[in-house]
Amino acid sequence: MPKKSGVRSELRKFYKRAWKDGIFVCEFCPGNGYLAAAGSVKRVEAMEKRLGHEIDIAKLTIAQCMDLGASPGHGSSRRKACLEAIANHRKTRGQK
Repeated sequence: MPKKSGVRSELRKFYKRAWKDGIFVCEFCPGNGYLAAAGSVKRVEAMEKRLGHEIDIAKLTIAQCMDLGASPGHGSSRRKACLEAIANHRKTRGQK
């Protein structure tokens, strides 16, 4: 059990760091491995403004994330998928 708690804690840190950098992260578990998407918080905020209501990022589908310009990531673990998605998003946006 401690290992899972450690993974959750580590993922929380990735999520917080990404959010501070203006990046949201969504995770998906299609069955064989893990998928994640990382996108721009500013784009979500712009969409919220156009729609006139708040978007619950946790409820977005992978297609909706891609429509918002998110970058995908995949891996054999949640950690790997999230890190790849964040790294891919930073690359496409020219961030380090």
